[in-house]
Amino acid sequence: MRRSSNHITTLIIILSILSVTVQFGTYYFLGATIYTIAIAVLVSLVISHVFLEQSLNYEPCFSYSLLNVFISVVITLLSFYGNGESFITFNTFLYLFVLINWFIPTIYSIIRCLFDHGPKYNRFTNFYRNNSIVFIIFYIVILIYIFFLDKSSNQFNNVDLKSLNIIPFLSFATFIEGYLDGVISMNVILNYLTKGILLFMPYGFYIILLLKNTTRIVRFLSLLFLPLIIEALQWLTNRGRIDIDDILLGLLGGFIGALCYHLLNSIFRIVKDEDFLTERSIYSFYRNSLHF
Repeated sequence: MRRSSNHITTLIIILSILSVTVQFGTYYFLGATIYTIAIAVLVSLVISHVFLEQSLNYEPCFSYSLLNVFISVVITLLSFYGNGESFITFNTFLYLFVLINWFIPTIYSIIRCLFDHGPKYNRFTNFYRNNSIVFIIFYIVILIYIFFLDKSSNQFNNVDLKSLNIIPFLSFATFIEGYLDGVISMNVILNYLTKGILLFMPYGFYIILLLKNTTRIVRFLSLLFLPLIIEALQWLTNRGRIDIDDILLGLLGGFIGALCYHLLNSIFRIVKDEDFLTERSIYSFYRNSLHF
């Protein structure tokens, strides 16, 4: 048993180094292209499959993903602070490698768990818990950077409004007016909308996953909690004004994330006759309605 564990650990280290070398090597020769993304995804997918088949449990997939994410972050940071002297030229495209190295093993493991009707593979719950912890840490860091440290985010507050806006859609109307006057570009508006929604989708997913057995009002207030807190902290730290439109965008993102959880859970109910991460001996798919 120890020998098998040592074999898997060695394999994780070797294949992680190999996959990261292939990914960043492809970027070095091909640049930021769709082919680079395709090769990075394919490498991560194939190696995740190898680990699952070799170990018959999901934990090596987590170790592989964690090591890959760590190496990718280190290389990206070295490139960022290298002032052009690094062997890899920094580009925001490099962040995709970090995302791919976390996202692909996660999606692959979820799909394999979904269609695994026998006892062949195990420890999926441990895999998902550990993977979620790593993701949540990165997610918190990203939120702090974007909302409190990134100076470019101030461009979205650069409108002629009071420090407190409680009129729904007033900011949206101001952006549209600025676009029609040629003051604001469409890219700025789309970036504002996309950022406000996408950043809160993971929050909505995990909140509903954790609070799925609570009442609707508790889930709704929980989805509203993070957007409200971020707006308040931005105002207190002079990073922006309190804007109800930002809160509505965050709430919309949370609802979409919650919907993603419900869709995933419904697929597990149909295919495996059980809830996501929760085994059920007897289950009727039509027993409960879809709600937040």
